[in-house]
Parts: sequence; C-alpha cells; structure tokens
Amino acid sequence: MKNIAILSDLYPTIRSGMSDYIYNYTNLLANKNYNISFFTQTNFKIADSHKNINFKQIIDKNPLSILKTLYYLKKNNNIDFVHLEFPSSKNNLMIHLMLITLLSLIILRKKIILRLHEYSERPKLKKIVIILMGFVATHIITNNYVDLKNLSKLGLIGNIFSKKISFIPIGSNIKRHKFTSESLNKLRDSFSNLFLVGFFGDIYLSHEQKGGVLLIEIIKILINDYHLSNILFIIIGGNHKIKDYFYKKLGIYSKYIYFTGYLSEKDVSKYLQVCDIMIAPFKNGFIFNRGSLLASIVHNKCILTTFNKEENYSNDLKKSIIFFEKSDPSIFAKKINYLIQNKGIIKKYENKISSMENIFSWERIVNQFDVFYNKICY
Repeated sequence: MKNIAILSDLYPTIRSGMSDYIYNYTNLLANKNYNISFFTQTNFKIADSHKNINFKQIIDKNPLSILKTLYYLKKNNNIDFVHLEFPSSKNNLMIHLMLITLLSLIILRKKIILRLHEYSERPKLKKIVIILMGFVATHIITNNYVDLKNLSKLGLIGNIFSKKISFIPIGSNIKRHKFTSESLNKLRDSFSNLFLVGFFGDIYLSHEQKGGVLLIEIIKILINDYHLSNILFIIIGGNHKIKDYFYKKLGIYSKYIYFTGYLSEKDVSKYLQVCDIMIAPFKNGFIFNRGSLLASIVHNKCILTTFNKEENYSNDLKKSIIFFEKSDPSIFAKKINYLIQNKGIIKKYENKISSMENIFSWERIVNQFDVFYNKICY
C-alpha cells in the first residue's frame, strides 16, 4: 500500500466543483491501493467515502490546529508525501494550510506536491502567494495549459517552475446517467416544442469571465433581431441569487429563461440530455478546468464556446466544438439562430464530440495521478 497525506478545506458534502473533483480522484486512488490521510476543516459532514481514506477534521481558525496536524503527520511515519490542494476556499484556512505544508517540508522532510486551481484567474495578491508556495513545492500539478504556460513565463521563476510542473486534467463531475426514453420525453415535453439552450449557473455567474453578462446580451439579440419566440434558455443549477440577478437584468425577457435551481448530479445529467445545445460564452475561452464544459462533452452535446489561444486543444477537439475567436454576443446569437434552422448540423457535432468523452474520464485521470506519483515518489 502507498501512503499519502492530502490537505484541503474542501470535500463533499460541501457544495463546490472543487469538492467534487477531490472526491472523485481520492476515492478512485484509494481503490488503487493508496492509503490516504485526509486533513480538512471542522464542522461539516463528510460524504460516504472509500474505506482507505482516513479523515482528520482538525483544521480550523485556531493556530493549535496547525500543530495538531503536524503531530498526526509525524506520528504516521509511513506517509510518503504531502499533497496540497491550493488555493483553499477560505483565506483564513489558506494560511493554516500553507504553514502546515511549509513545516511538513522543513521539520518532517516530506515531499510536497502542490495541485493548483485557477492560477491565471486569481487576483494579483493570490498569484504572489501561489508563486511563493510553488517554491516550497517539490512538484506542481496544474489542470490546464493556460496556468502551466503563464507560470512558465515568469522569467527566472518560470525557468524553475517549468522543471517541476506537470499537467493532469480534471474530469467531469457529472457522469452520463441512463434514463428511459419515456422519462426523458416527459421532461422534454414539459417545455413544449421549444428549442432548449443549456447554460450552467453557479454563484459566479454574474462574473464577466463566466459568461452570465454575455448570455443576457445573446438572449436580447435573438429576441429583438431574429424575432425568435420558440427558444428557451435552461439555467442548470444555481441559487436564488442567480435567479434574482437574471430577472433584474433581463426584465421583460425573463420569460425566455428557466431556472432549475440546485439539482442532484443525476438530475443535472437529465437536463443535459434534453437540451438541444449547450453554450458557454466565457470571456477568456474554454480552459480545461471548466467542469461545465467537460460535463457537456461527456454528454455528447453540441457546444458553443470561446477559443483560448493558450490552451492546448487537440485537432479532434477543435473540430468537435463550435469555437468563436472572441466572446461577441452577436456572433453567438447568429450561430444559435443558424442551428435552429439547420438542426442536422447539431447531430454532426454530437457525433464528433462522442469520441472525446473518454479523455476526461476520472478513471483515465487517476491512472495519470498514479503514474505521476510512482515516478516522483516511489
């Protein structure tokens, strides 16, 4: 058995895409003969997990939790390395996690693996903190090429980082569930004969990078310029704040959107399957850390999104997704109108994307983690 320690303040039942990513890869790793000591925050219920994951809910605002974590790490002499999920979701706990990691290196002489999340989209101060932690880490894992390239461009720092950065993608947290035709038709018929455009809602939907602002413009153009009345935008997930935001911004156009609210993973899959197309007008383009796009790929959807020149798309992926060079709402609206008139093209893209889904399967990704860990630690 291989013994590793993971530090993170996120794990289900905390609702977060990052929580789900961590759950998926840790449970599959545990199934590959890894013993995992998982150190996380207090005061939340841990989801049912693999028997080889031993949870220590001891990290909190109290500085003594740092010493307590180090005590457990020292007590378990078999731990081969410490894996930190970074940055954390809470700034006060982030400092604690950083100190635990630093002391694990200095006092316990443990190898440190830093798994980064969304470096390029962080504010300047957090980027500086990430860079400092990069120096501490023995190895760095990034889940997209944009972060990898941006970290490697930092002059002398980039030269140091480029020698210890590896790319391992994330997978879709929404697997494709099987439903009866009757069940899917019932949901589809509840929207009459409307053309359904899917869009993932989350707490950052109003952020310009996430596409919420552009979506509002796309809806207005389709109604005003193309005079469409047979269209409905399905906002999958989200909460009342998302709903209030859209109703306020759309006004009389609100009748063209439907909010599902929070859904179980299985129900998200169901809505994905009944949507005609999925759109994601991200301002900075499709990066491989966009779980919503990965879920759309796994569900073999016709996808409209923006292109990111720094991401490392394969030629097959470029041909399987409808990419736009810039996040211009008029271009998105024009293409949606075209697809409504030419639905056979949608089917062609669905067939093309079906060959891509295995690339982002968690089983394949965990195999990459296993190879990576064996290469650097065993």
